Amino acid sequence: MSLHTITAEQAVAMMQGDDALLIDVREATERAALFVPGSEHLPLTRLAQARLPLPADRPVIFHCVNGTRTAAAAGALASLAREAEAYIVAGGLEGLRRAGAPVVAGPACPWQVIRQAQVMAGGLALGGVVAGALVDPAFHALAALVGGWLLVTGLTGTCPVQRALAALPWNRQPA
Repeated sequence: MSLHTITAEQAVAMMQGDDALLIDVREATERAALFVPGSEHLPLTRLAQARLPLPADRPVIFHCVNGTRTAAAAGALASLAREAEAYIVAGGLEGLRRAGAPVVAGPACPWQVIRQAQVMAGGLALGGVVAGALVDPAFHALAALVGGWLLVTGLTGTCPVQRALAALPWNRQPA
């Protein structure tokens, strides 16, 4: 089965009829900051451990912040949906908000995991350049390593560091 992409307006119409199950695939810190009430939470980084029963008689709508991650994970999400009619929202949460979906801002929370990864990468690259200039030119290899990691992450759409950061205690959603 494959997932079909629908507009945010179509998703909102399906949600208003209490017909569809909306599933947020963003990380816990992202969801804590902004979410659609009544949506289920299933982070992409935890799909392998997913125990969310998906009804075969209701459409399932997956969303992330802008639709990019759900599109990249369409195959895994389609197999999770099994027989259910399943969709991806074009524009993700941002599109849902523009289309009139009720979006709630949560309490202050830690930085989003992607932002934590970006700060870590920037700090390592800068540290490698500074240490290479002041201590030993071999430290420039650290900046090159970080640049290579960012290149692979951008080309593949996966980030092992982001997954590792998501597992840290301050990034886990409270039970």
